Amino acid sequence: MYIRLIFIWTTAVVFMVLWTGTTTSFLKDSRVLSKNVTSTLDQLLNRSRYDKRIRPDFGGPPASITVNLHMKSMGPVSETDQ
Repeated sequence: MYIRLIFIWTTAVVFMVLWTGTTTSFLKDSRVLSKNVTSTLDQLLNRSRYDKRIRPDFGGPPASITVNLHMKSMGPVSETDQ
């Protein structure tokens, strides 16, 4: 009985350590990815390289742009709050 109790506690501790390690790793990866996206957008939309007043393909016909949007979540909608 005593050996069985030690085995259960050891197994629980091992699973907790493994679970905590993977969660910490996931959080680090998401922070790095967020910083990479921010720096990429900053480089692309730098004021010295990008002028928002000029449309794409200046001098020719307007460029056709298609956008697909996926909403991950949406907050509450109220018609009374304006």
